[in-house]
Amino acid sequence: MVGSELVKRYLKDLDTQENDLIATRENISRLETEDSQLDTILKQLKMEIVSDARKERDSLSMLFL
Repeated sequence: MVGSELVKRYLKDLDTQENDLIATRENISRLETEDSQLDTILKQLKMEIVSDARKERDSLSMLFL
């Protein structure tokens, strides 16, 4: 009987660990998606800043010609 209780406890612990693993994997996937989206936004913002800076530089260059 002791072995039976031990097996039940082991299976319960294993089930809990597997549920935690599934939740962790889902969380990692969500965070990777969020990271990718934020990276895309960051690249777009950098391009806008570079474009705006070039326009301002060109505008200032015209003043000193």
